[in-house]
Amino acid sequence: MAPDGTTYLRGTRSSSATLAAVRVVSPQGKASALTLPTSIPGVNGRPADLTTTWLASDGADGFYVHAVQLSTGNGDYVLHLHDGTATLVLSAKPTVSDAKSETCEVHDPVDATSFPCVLPRALTYHAGQLTLAGEKSYVVRLPAKQG
Repeated sequence: MAPDGTTYLRGTRSSSATLAAVRVVSPQGKASALTLPTSIPGVNGRPADLTTTWLASDGADGFYVHAVQLSTGNGDYVLHLHDGTATLVLSAKPTVSDAKSETCEVHDPVDATSFPCVLPRALTYHAGQLTLAGEKSYVVRLPAKQG
């Protein structure tokens, strides 16, 4: 939920958990479909087909989403969505051994569009920082712009 009361809802069943199925509910209670671009630079496939795992308000009038490409198995992304646009914020490109590992051995800064480990599923935004945690023994934090 955004500070203005806008709520973003994702489906709960695998068949309804795609980014295309996300609903936006205004503070007045009006529900609408999410406006998505047809493609996002750096993202494999159609954004509408990505499976959402977590949503978090950006503190303004957009939100961050952790989404994965289940059909091909080669996409693990954090996107920022705002006014019908989408920007790739974080993309995981783990090796086969890193994908199977429960730990992540990153000790130096890495390119956010080529993160070497599987991304934790839960996502939150606060005070200019994205934090991903859950289902892994590590936490990922990175600075992010609001709105």
